[in-house]
Parts: sequence; C-alpha cells; structure tokens
Amino acid sequence: MNQPYNPGPVASPNNLPRGRMDTEPEEEQAVGNVLDNDVAMKYWRQLQEYRFVDEKRQLLAETTRKQAMCIAEMFAEKLGLKAKWKTFEMFWNIKNLAQEKYDLQEKGLLPSRYKEMELIFSD
Repeated sequence: MNQPYNPGPVASPNNLPRGRMDTEPEEEQAVGNVLDNDVAMKYWRQLQEYRFVDEKRQLLAETTRKQAMCIAEMFAEKLGLKAKWKTFEMFWNIKNLAQEKYDLQEKGLLPSRYKEMELIFSD
C-alpha cells in the first residue's frame, strides 16, 4: 500500500511573521540585537509615541515607505550601523529603502512629517 507523498506545511513569504524575511536565524538574531538595546529603545518609544511604529516596533499602516527610509537612515546614524538598509529591510520585511532615498533626492523633497522624525532623533 503506497502512501501519497506529503511534504507537510510549505512555508511561503506570506506565512512568515510580520517584520521578518526568510533569513537565517543568526541574521535575525543579529538584527534583533542591534535594534534592541537601551539607546535603540529610547528611539523606539518615541517612534511609537509619534505613531510611526506599533508596540512590536513594526511600521504602522499610515507610515509611508519614504518615512520608513528616513527613520531607518536617522536610526542607523544614531546606532552607528554600517548596514542600515539591510538591517531595517529585514526587520520590517520591506525592500529597496535605498531606492526611496534616491527618489527623494532626485525630486529634492522631504517626506511628510520629516520635522517630527528630526525631533525624535535629535538629542
């Protein structure tokens, strides 16, 4: 009696937890460690108060990609991150943040609520 082949549940990008890409556990842990320290927590709290992120530090639906790019760039500068785009792209499960920066620079624009983001990261 032959049993049909059943590979079990198949993971797809849509089944991954929000804010995480299909990465190696070491990479996820490294991203979490970089963004989970006393300095970072100060900024996360302010980002939550200003309604850019939720309590899980994920972008709110009303936070635009351009705002996310600015937050990532300012945050990375404060934390001294070398891989700023990759870090936040992995954490928020979004891609091409560098392209957002390029687009804004080409148009000579700033994203909406830029002054609020500046205020959050000014110390």
